Amino acid sequence: MIKKWLQKRLINWIVSGLFNTIGTEDILEEKPGGIVMYQGTEMGGETISQLKHDAKVFSESVLWEVLSNEVKYLSNLRMFERGKNEEDLLMGKAFLYALEVIDRKLKELAKL
Repeated sequence: MIKKWLQKRLINWIVSGLFNTIGTEDILEEKPGGIVMYQGTEMGGETISQLKHDAKVFSESVLWEVLSNEVKYLSNLRMFERGKNEEDLLMGKAFLYALEVIDRKLKELAKL
């Protein structure tokens, strides 16, 4: 299990270094003092509270579990069973990376 986790981290680190990727730090940037930036504009406290609540509910929902598992399944299918070239592998990894970034951001927002 730890080997698989390390492999995943290594692959994501390599891919993020090769491409101009978006990470959790780029999405709803958190500044000191509890400030959250949305498209370059500071969000209000009430909106941040609602985001925190929504992120917690959604990240723990059956909907999120089913959607994320389906994306993982389809990405792996495209990469390893139906993939015909390097682009298929790259797109599958891109989807998995985006899914991981969204999942981490949801967890971060739930802890605001």
